[in-house]
Amino acid sequence: MLRFSLLPAVILLSACDLIVQPEVRLGAGQGIPSVSGTAEVGLDTFTCGSDLPAGAYTITTKVVSDGCELSFDKDVEIVAATDYQNIPELKAATGLLTSVELKITKLAFVDATTNAALDADTRIKSAAFSVNGQLVGDKTTLGALPKTVSLQGVSLTPLKTQIGNRQPASVRATSVVVLPDSPAPPKKLRIEYDAQPTLVLGTSGL
Repeated sequence: MLRFSLLPAVILLSACDLIVQPEVRLGAGQGIPSVSGTAEVGLDTFTCGSDLPAGAYTITTKVVSDGCELSFDKDVEIVAATDYQNIPELKAATGLLTSVELKITKLAFVDATTNAALDADTRIKSAAFSVNGQLVGDKTTLGALPKTVSLQGVSLTPLKTQIGNRQPASVRATSVVVLPDSPAPPKKLRIEYDAQPTLVLGTSGL
């Protein structure tokens, strides 16, 4: 009877061992760079609907109801090919990426002439910050930072594939703001964002 009474406990213990797996978290402390970007563009003579040069980047614009939408895209590498050898935790990890947490520390639309943030109530109709197509920040985020979100679904899939294959891994960061026609847009606009990713990898065989 003693032999049979111990069997369920042994089975339960084995099941727990299979379910509870260690994980590896890689963030700024392990050398994972932030997803950040800054673009400054003159708006004093522009015509909404045309592309605007912003240093090494281009801001696209389009006419919307009672305003103009400005969009800035940037590809940001968060894992370089050399990281698989240079970051000890990434070199030792044997599992796949399970999630990516993003801690957003900055999302700002600034009058570059005065260095003052645009008033969200009167000078910004809407704002959006997306990573790999997933909305991670909006107008309400401007006054509620820092904020942490997780990439999910199709936004996470490319990173899973790249890191699973030990390839360089990048994300597409998109910042969009809609400025009203009145009051007039600032003569010069600066767009800023910064989000620190933490890669969570499930491990096996440890």
